[in-house]
Amino acid sequence: MRILPVIFFVLTPSYAGAGDYDGIYRPQGNWAQGWDCENIGMDGGAIAIRDGRLEGVESLCSLDNPTPVRGLQATLYDAECAAEGDLYSYRIMIMRTANGIATVQLGGVVSHFEFCQ
Repeated sequence: MRILPVIFFVLTPSYAGAGDYDGIYRPQGNWAQGWDCENIGMDGGAIAIRDGRLEGVESLCSLDNPTPVRGLQATLYDAECAAEGDLYSYRIMIMRTANGIATVQLGGVVSHFEFCQ
């Protein structure tokens, strides 16, 4: 009986961090109201976070090393990405908001995304 709790805690941490933000999103604002929530990763389409990956416009990033940000509903990640034949990496913080998420990247670039409905 003691094996089950140990297995649960061993398997859960690697997936739990990214799962907090799983969903399909579009940019927040009137200018993005026409964005398509059906087509993920296409120009004018939605972005998705699922299974520890961020699917952006013509890009795919794995969200690694989730680090909770104390006192905030936010997590800091190492993003390893591929887009248009290039590989790159960066740090990104994803934070829960009232109607979606906000992302913060190097240089203080903040982007707001709302849940697709």
